[in-house]
Amino acid sequence: MRINLLPVEERPLDSYAIRWEFIVILLGIVLLIVVTGYGLMKSSAVDALECEYEGSVEHRQILELQRKEIADLQQDNQKLEDRLDYYQKIVVKEGSKTFADGLTTVMESMPGNIWLEQFEIDPYRILINGYTPDTFALSEFLKALKNNGFGTTVKNLDPNLVGDLTCFTIEILGG
Repeated sequence: MRINLLPVEERPLDSYAIRWEFIVILLGIVLLIVVTGYGLMKSSAVDALECEYEGSVEHRQILELQRKEIADLQQDNQKLEDRLDYYQKIVVKEGSKTFADGLTTVMESMPGNIWLEQFEIDPYRILINGYTPDTFALSEFLKALKNNGFGTTVKNLDPNLVGDLTCFTIEILGG
């Protein structure tokens, strides 16, 4: 048997005894690890939400651009519909041939060796730019138009501009 004569404060602890300082430090470390882990978890959640917010902002900007493009297209569509209504009012007149019938008559009167480059339609006239190797065919075309009730005016006639071709511009009125 051993007798320890040292005062109680200086005596070595029993091997099974637990020091309170050790427990406090251990609990502090565990608490620090838990708080750090919780902070990292919340930080990653904040980063994910920021990334999602930035994606939403970018998506909103894209949608705003698309909305603007759609509005522009709708405005263009409305302009085209207005033009279509205007032309339909011109085309359909009660008790007379329609403008489309007049165009059909013009196209049917055209000989095979006349080629068109440009065809402009105004409310009261048709302007045709084209070329032909045979001026006699052009003359026959003008006669056929006159016989169908169209008034014609030759605005331009340039022979031999391109090889053996004659370029022309004809204004057609009535019908």
